[in-house]
Amino acid sequence: MPRSVMRETLIAMLSFAASLLNVASIAAENSIDLTARVESIDELWAGYDPRREPLDITIEKAWDEAGTRIERLRFTAETRDQRPVRVFAYRGTPIGVEGKFPGVIHIHGGGQTASLEWIRFWGMRGYACVSFDFCGQHPGRAADVTTDWGSVDANMLAPLKPPTIVEPTARHSAWFHWALVSRRAITLLEQHPQVNAEKLGVFGVSVGGTLTWLVAGVDDRVRAAVPIYGVGQNSYTYPWEKPAELIDPQRRRFRDLLECESYAPRIKCPLLWLNSSNDHHGRLDLGMRTLHLTAATIVRQAYTPRYMHHIAPAEAADLPLWMDWHLKGIGDPWPVTPELNIHVQEPQNVVVAEATVDRPEDIEELAWHWGINNPWPMSRHYHVVRQRMESSQEKRLATRLSISSPDDTIYAFVNATYRSGVVLSSRLETFSARGKPVRPDEERLKLIDSMSTADAWYWFGVPTDPCHLPKIFETWTGPGEETGFITPLPVFQFATNLLSDPWRHGRGRQALQFDVLTQNIPAELEVEVAERFFQPGGTHYKFRPTLSTAEDRWTTISLRPELLQDATGNSLSNWKDVDYLLLRGKHSATGPAVFRNLRWESLEE
Repeated sequence: MPRSVMRETLIAMLSFAASLLNVASIAAENSIDLTARVESIDELWAGYDPRREPLDITIEKAWDEAGTRIERLRFTAETRDQRPVRVFAYRGTPIGVEGKFPGVIHIHGGGQTASLEWIRFWGMRGYACVSFDFCGQHPGRAADVTTDWGSVDANMLAPLKPPTIVEPTARHSAWFHWALVSRRAITLLEQHPQVNAEKLGVFGVSVGGTLTWLVAGVDDRVRAAVPIYGVGQNSYTYPWEKPAELIDPQRRRFRDLLECESYAPRIKCPLLWLNSSNDHHGRLDLGMRTLHLTAATIVRQAYTPRYMHHIAPAEAADLPLWMDWHLKGIGDPWPVTPELNIHVQEPQNVVVAEATVDRPEDIEELAWHWGINNPWPMSRHYHVVRQRMESSQEKRLATRLSISSPDDTIYAFVNATYRSGVVLSSRLETFSARGKPVRPDEERLKLIDSMSTADAWYWFGVPTDPCHLPKIFETWTGPGEETGFITPLPVFQFATNLLSDPWRHGRGRQALQFDVLTQNIPAELEVEVAERFFQPGGTHYKFRPTLSTAEDRWTTISLRPELLQDATGNSLSNWKDVDYLLLRGKHSATGPAVFRNLRWESLEE
């Protein structure tokens, strides 16, 4: 072998050995003790510095788009067994902006990944943004756009053990490592030369919403936080279990070390919680516990009524407005959160909800929402009373809440929509009429809903992220001045919890009926109902009715309970426990389907 080749080979070997020593030293310096038992959040994060280990950024691709410089890259989150965790991410920075700009971290939801849509969204608003993947690799996901977790067991969709396992230490939990990666993403953002490291915000969706509480609770670089849906309390058996009740040590340790409610008292930065009133991951009733624990002096919340895992455009506008206020100093400070008080008004003996609001002259609309006798928020139907505001100076406004019996329990909140685009919700309030001098207001209704508006319905499976939302419902007016709602999308799947309402749930021998506009009879139609929706032991039943255009203007669909069957072929026995209805199908070529008059009809024996 020529001497020059030998010399080059020796240099290469020495260089490789030095790199191994460097990796080993970095790993030792940043190693996380996986054997030491931790009993507190302080111990869990003790000694960890999210800036310490080099990011080792590799930019795979860069391009300019709509005023934003976008980079597709990888960075190192941590090192285990001399194997670095290489995180896949996008980073966007505005083009042509003078000085330094604020930054926003996006933490995606379960099963999702790094999002170019959010990079574009924030870039157009003059923010830098980082969106990264923490789901990791599994069959069906391309390795070149996912995070390589190396020796860390944190692949969300292909875990070797449940992420809630905290033995022998909580540092074995995937939740800890997802939060760690989120903190490293903050480092990736703050170290960009054009980013103002003193103006960093974090928001997360669903699982990312949960992680937002954790990150904001331990990382003082976060100056504004917006968790969406995620609010903790996930280990509670709702609605009966209380925090003081005895549970197994494993679950108690997970709550203490890796749940939102334990991080809420540590959060000092301004916090906005966005949620949907019927969400399964941000269960509204339990969410009140976490909000009451939050130490931040500036806390707001906004709920999209009726929906699950969806923030409607009105409430979605709060997200950028919140970041503008706290990271850019744009606009006036937000109004104070509305307060709601429910009481019995005498001598009328009626239940009244009184809202106390800030800056009433700036409010466009107040909307009171209340449900009755359903402790499960996922299937609760909310009645609504709306009040348009015309430069009112009244800080206290009230409305009457109908009840069905003297023993009713009411669950209520109020939404205030301001002319600035801000929507604020009160905390959820619970009121029991039992033992109070109240009288019922209405009789049970045969007509469940005229379906003249979509006020009682929500789109099932609508996008979870409040960004670039499609238009879901439109109003419809027929030639006979009939009114209704349609969807401009080629398929429909809208649902209601009206059947859980005490005035409208099924009793006795009945058929559930509704009418379909014959001219636009759907190409496909499936009816689905559920007993005990989103509860343990809940069951779904489905039926595909035969559609005909033989009838004149409206075609009646009549559903006896025995027509609906579950996945094993068992028929629905009665309507007593049905609290959910879904209409799913495909429009015909003649136009979008129109429905009306959801109702009960007695069946002859």
